[in-house]
Amino acid sequence: MKITCDVIQDLLPLYVDGMLSSDSSQLVEEHLEGCESCRRVWTELKQESHYFENTGSGKKMDEDAKAAFQRVRRSILRKRILWVCIAVACVLAAVRVGHYFYAEKETYISFEDSGLEMRGDKLYATKIYYGRLSGLISPDQKVQFLRMVETEEVRKIYPSDSCDELITDYGDQIDEHQRTMADENRLSGIEKVYYLPEEYVNYQFNYDDPEIGAEQTKEVESKSILLWESEAEEAK
Repeated sequence: MKITCDVIQDLLPLYVDGMLSSDSSQLVEEHLEGCESCRRVWTELKQESHYFENTGSGKKMDEDAKAAFQRVRRSILRKRILWVCIAVACVLAAVRVGHYFYAEKETYISFEDSGLEMRGDKLYATKIYYGRLSGLISPDQKVQFLRMVETEEVRKIYPSDSCDELITDYGDQIDEHQRTMADENRLSGIEKVYYLPEEYVNYQFNYDDPEIGAEQTKEVESKSILLWESEAEEAK
């Protein structure tokens, strides 16, 4: 493996102090033979070391000078580590932001652009709805609110191509206990179906308090687009 200048320059202070093993010292020396840039750094470090060793008429530098010299080295090392951490954090942040805009950020689809179409009691899709369509049921289990949103990931995986597919038959509902695999397009007990406006697309009902839930249902109904209601409801 090639030893880079950054690695050699990190080792040079220890090399100048004679604290490297013989093998590490040999690696440094071999690098210095062919690298003028690292030789300059080595020369500067030798001069600094020589200055401290000879300050005070040839006396060995005192403990305070040694400590100061070591603090400088530690400070340089901490700065390098800090910059590495910052770089890693920036990369992770960029990945997280990219993932949010690709896989999490949802765009509301209006009813006019949804491709949903009621034909009598049947709800059809004239555009691909996979990954886009979901529903919200009122607390009394009698009203269904449809909504469509899409992410960039959904647009890529499921392009909004034309289709003609039955989603739900509201006029042929069965008891939930009799449901089979062939009855996936059927529901039971639904009396009205609405399409949610954008401001209610992430709405949550209170399922614990029936009175509050009933008031919430009336509020959301008043703002939503009515798609279908049962014959019994029409007769009221």
